[in-house]
Amino acid sequence: MEYDDISQEKVHHHDWLIKKIEDRISKLMSGDVEPSIPIPPKKALEISHIISPPDITKEILAKSKIIANIDCACRKNSNNPCSAPIDVCLIIDPEIAKDAIKEGKGTNVTVREAMKILNRTTEIGLVHMLLHFRGHAYHAICSCCSCCCHDLVALLKYGHKIVEKSEYIANFDVENCTSCGLCIQYCHFKAWELINNNQASFNKERCYGCGVCVVHCPVGTINLVMR
Repeated sequence: MEYDDISQEKVHHHDWLIKKIEDRISKLMSGDVEPSIPIPPKKALEISHIISPPDITKEILAKSKIIANIDCACRKNSNNPCSAPIDVCLIIDPEIAKDAIKEGKGTNVTVREAMKILNRTTEIGLVHMLLHFRGHAYHAICSCCSCCCHDLVALLKYGHKIVEKSEYIANFDVENCTSCGLCIQYCHFKAWELINNNQASFNKERCYGCGVCVVHCPVGTINLVMR
């Protein structure tokens, strides 16, 4: 495994991230910068990031006409990045992808090549996130870690509700669980824990439906169902 034991990654100092978030919000509010899709002045920004299970993400990716592979800005710009790969973000909005390729910020990849990138990040336990603004098509697919990703850190460490749960949730067959602990090791949202007699326990309120636990359960006791 290229990226071992995500939950055990060393603790990062996130002061730089909080300052970055505050600076970005300040610039947005003052009008100095704009998001990828213009938002009317004085209108609240709606959730623009949604967790997506691997199979659903693949379905969206398969329909993409032009795909640009770019570096993960979060891990690339982190003062203390983890060991997860950087070259894994995918722009799927045709116009944005074209611009990224034209400006040399991204590489034009086929759907098949993009699928390989997605499979790679799935195997090492990264969370797939779709970037969009409500009412608009998805414009990018990110593969995120909870130690470097701006949005996951803001959600998990500081409680900022800027990431939306997927339409799915984990379903747990407790009777056939072997208590291997891999679901706990891989879950970024701390939805799993070991309780009495080392039995795995699932907290559905914390589940964001990313499907990472499903992929890494060695005996298939976990699957995703609609919320």
